[in-house]
Amino acid sequence: MALNIKGVDISYCQHGLDYAKLKADGNEFAIIRASVTGTSSHKQFVDELLNRHVNGCIAQGIDYGFYHYSCATSVDEAKKEAQFIVEQIKKYPLPKYPVFFDAEDMQIANKGKKTATDIAIAFIDEVQRLGYPSGIYANPSWMETYLEKSRIMQHCDIWLAHWVAESSYHYGQKLWQNGLKYSAGMQIDSDICFIDYPAQTENWYKTHGKTYTKPTLKSTDEIIEEIWEGRWGNGEQRYHDLAAAGYDPYEIMDELNRRLEEKKKSENSVGTIKVGSSVMVKSGAKTYNGGYLASFVSNRPHTVTELVGDRAVICYGNVVVAAVNVNNLTLA
Repeated sequence: MALNIKGVDISYCQHGLDYAKLKADGNEFAIIRASVTGTSSHKQFVDELLNRHVNGCIAQGIDYGFYHYSCATSVDEAKKEAQFIVEQIKKYPLPKYPVFFDAEDMQIANKGKKTATDIAIAFIDEVQRLGYPSGIYANPSWMETYLEKSRIMQHCDIWLAHWVAESSYHYGQKLWQNGLKYSAGMQIDSDICFIDYPAQTENWYKTHGKTYTKPTLKSTDEIIEEIWEGRWGNGEQRYHDLAAAGYDPYEIMDELNRRLEEKKKSENSVGTIKVGSSVMVKSGAKTYNGGYLASFVSNRPHTVTELVGDRAVICYGNVVVAAVNVNNLTLA
């Protein structure tokens, strides 16, 4: 008997998503847009909410998979897209749902049925070669008009997009996107899964030499590194997203601010020396031209009276002591 597991698919559109409410509403999985190819540039981009969505799902025990919105017009480009999405998702625990090829851009369809099908299969095969189960997201119009249906059905899992109460199309689809629903305080794409994907993908990983490990929250060091990389946004939204993903935002931000203050002090110690600065000469320093400096020079403060590039002239009182490399000075 087919299962009817409730889930959603999410992307950059779901800013401020409450993952705890998503779970409380009975959603057991989420298919997350990881990346997209630009329709004009044909360059690949990471979905801006990828990191937040993955961490939010991990925190609430929501299983997840991924998809890439494709604009590939050749087999080579499809392989490039596959390599790009795998590069983005490999930093996360193995997904319990597949990595899907999103086939809905007319640049693909305009290549004709055979080429469009070749493109889809090339992406799927490349993702699998790189270690992840894969499939295709498509609607009935694409299956009937733009793809070689029999090749697709024989080759991969299908995630069917058909926004009706009951679909009359049967392609052996494992997932069905059936419309919009109100969940976690917003309108969101609704999906139904008909199989036990976590069990199926676990077996797939075993046969391909990978081991599924239970997702865990990241360390404070890892989260702070991601914040510095710009992956957690700014202001109140950052606090909300950290909390929704299962972290203590105040603890993390306190530690972040402490490190920023230390960094600022460190930079000030060497980075703001200018004419008029009171400085100390580092022990063992030499003159700018490599000459000898008496040891007592490093035991007293001096004033910078001239600074050109990295060459600083230092004085003690009204007496010029030497010209030294600015890197051998610290603020007194």
